[in-house]
Amino acid sequence: MLRRSIFVLLVLALFSAGLTAAAADSRTRAVVYGAEPPAGIEILDRRGEMWLVTGSDEELAALPGARLLKEPPRSLPPRILSPQRSTVVADLVAQVNAADLIAEVEWLIGLGVRFSRSPNLPTVADSLEARFASYGLATEQHIFPMGSEGNLDVPNVIATKVGSVQPDSVFVLCAHYDATSEAAFTNTPGADDNGTGTVTVLTAARLLSAVDTDYTVKFVLFAGEEQGMVGSDHWVDDMAAAGLPIIGALNFDMMGWWTEGVDFDLEIETNKASRWLADTICWAADTYTTMTYELHVDDTAWWGDFYRFWQHGFAAVNHEESWDWDHPDFNPWYHSTGDTPDKLSPAFFEGSARIGLAALATLAGGSEISSVPAAPVAAARLSA
Repeated sequence: MLRRSIFVLLVLALFSAGLTAAAADSRTRAVVYGAEPPAGIEILDRRGEMWLVTGSDEELAALPGARLLKEPPRSLPPRILSPQRSTVVADLVAQVNAADLIAEVEWLIGLGVRFSRSPNLPTVADSLEARFASYGLATEQHIFPMGSEGNLDVPNVIATKVGSVQPDSVFVLCAHYDATSEAAFTNTPGADDNGTGTVTVLTAARLLSAVDTDYTVKFVLFAGEEQGMVGSDHWVDDMAAAGLPIIGALNFDMMGWWTEGVDFDLEIETNKASRWLADTICWAADTYTTMTYELHVDDTAWWGDFYRFWQHGFAAVNHEESWDWDHPDFNPWYHSTGDTPDKLSPAFFEGSARIGLAALATLAGGSEISSVPAAPVAAARLSA
């Protein structure tokens, strides 16, 4: 009888522990934006003015502007790619040069304040859309509400290049074009954060517009990233609801600052479900560039627009100069009026942008390649 009682107590203890663990697991994560840490809530991590917190639904609902991070669903089986070297891609990559990239960053800064709550942001969006249109691409603006009461309409900017073989399957190349600083309403140069990512997207759109791609490519520039990835949250939600068949997304955020004494490498960040996509990016980097990189596989990474794709089960990879915001290779001019073009490393920026273009051109397919097999193996379908 004593043994049975001990057994029952052990079972009850394990059951109670299971309930406690389940309750802990059920706690929701959210991103809160602010200069100071939010009070009265458990803080898990931070990225500048973005705070990763966790708590009950009631606790999070009481935090102004908290944006929930939904846990990613079970992902589809990994894709299988068989990339081959292409002279088309090599020629495209060779056209990426530091002088043009930095000139484009200066043009972007010349458009004025890019703070998402600034009345100038729609003017910046119009100029970006016009630049996409000048490449012969179909363009649109995706308007989303922002502000604690959702009372501010803010534009994402999208350009589309339709694929010639698989037009109903989509690769996304994206970055946020908004910026912030200690003088957010008057001076937000944001050369590195995120002029470098924005210009990488623009450069890829310009160069790829001149060649055929097997798959459709959407070039997307998000606003509201600095307030907690608001623009990407709305756009990816809307695209998922509409059934847009996104094969994978390449996100670029802070790709141009480097200084003596830190590693000269681009950080390529992925989760386990997107490893196939990251492996293709690394292959393209090795094949078409001399730029060094470091691959990170971490399902807990949360701090950029790439995470919004993960939340819907889409493959996505992030590219940035530093793995974490307080590492030695993180730009010390981050979120300040000192984030200007003269702080950029031309060689680092050029190498990083070349990786981005090489990866996208490989994935989407150029006129001489079929890098994603037209008839892939079972459980690796790429088409909608």
